[in-house]
Amino acid sequence: MQLRTSAMETKADDVEVAIRALVPRSEAQRELRSLALTLMQDWRANRSLLLLQEHSSVSTPLLVVVVAWFALIFLGFGCLPLATEP
Repeated sequence: MQLRTSAMETKADDVEVAIRALVPRSEAQRELRSLALTLMQDWRANRSLLLLQEHSSVSTPLLVVVVAWFALIFLGFGCLPLATEP
């Protein structure tokens, strides 16, 4: 996965270098070049977020333990008023 990510990053760098190398001859081309650079930056940001979200930050065993702990606490408090009624 890391090799593939590195290859994709290199291709993205090549595209950005090619966009920066363009010499606009009119205002419309200048705006389009600016838009292309903005889209590349947005693409990089979105790609980074997707790579970060690929792996869960909370482990499954920890999640199971915490949910079971909360369930036992609420079950205990739910039964407590029934035991103290006259």
